[in-house]
Amino acid sequence: MTTTSTPRLDLPSLSDPLTASSVKAWLERCEDAFEAWSMMNPEKELKPALKILLAGLKMEALEASQWWGENRDTLKALTTFSEFSTKIKERFLPSGWKMDALAVFYAVRQHNLPFTDFVAALQSARGILSAAGLGYKISDPTFKHHLLFFCHPLLSLRVRTLVGNTYDSTKIDSLINLMASTWASMIAEGITSQEPTSLSKSSHTTLSTSERNALRAAGGCFRCRKTPASPGWVAHTSKTCPGDPSQGITPAPTSAVVSAVSHKYDDSDDDVVPIKTIAANLGQLVRSYETSDGEDDSF
Repeated sequence: MTTTSTPRLDLPSLSDPLTASSVKAWLERCEDAFEAWSMMNPEKELKPALKILLAGLKMEALEASQWWGENRDTLKALTTFSEFSTKIKERFLPSGWKMDALAVFYAVRQHNLPFTDFVAALQSARGILSAAGLGYKISDPTFKHHLLFFCHPLLSLRVRTLVGNTYDSTKIDSLINLMASTWASMIAEGITSQEPTSLSKSSHTTLSTSERNALRAAGGCFRCRKTPASPGWVAHTSKTCPGDPSQGITPAPTSAVVSAVSHKYDDSDDDVVPIKTIAANLGQLVRSYETSDGEDDSF
């Protein structure tokens, strides 16, 4: 007699920095995993206490793990996973996060961001707001308007000409694809440049408030300007940035590479700003970097 083994239920780990975006995404992935397991096991039922326990064991971020350990008995006594989700949001999403998320969405501008990062920031901010309630959700038309009118001005003009009278019926994905291909064409024609600021260049463009908000919303890095949507992304912050050799962006200074550094970097704006060549000893350089009073871009 052949017996069919029950598929194993694997939940994702909550190990990323605790932000509205990461917490919301983790809870949604857990719910998807429960739904998938139930579909594969229609004759069985996952009790809420088991769901909560399995999810609690996956709360690996230090603060989340400590909170679970301190409240595990109370949390396991909850009657639904939805109640558990609410407790997590109350604990880890800051007061006023809904208004903050709304402000972030409307602050997103492309400026000198790659188009893909601009879209990723908008989608991330919109995704967070989807869990904030009906009054905060961004409708498709509003998203399209923001996408079209707060991208690069030249890109906006070109796409507005291309879509013409079909704009109202154009789907979001179709509009994004059209804008992405148009942007690529503009770069190829030399009308605009997507080359990020390089450390080898003497000029350096400081991030604007909206650009910082966009990168923060997307969980990106203020040093290399990349986000989790960028090809080859590895989770990091500006102080642990691996750099991007293809764009001339070196890794963030560390004790392992500091001997090869000929510039001192001022991280007071979480941007990399070449100041001047220095001959200070390695210890002084490391201390000056570690004690920088700049804003931390940990998300």
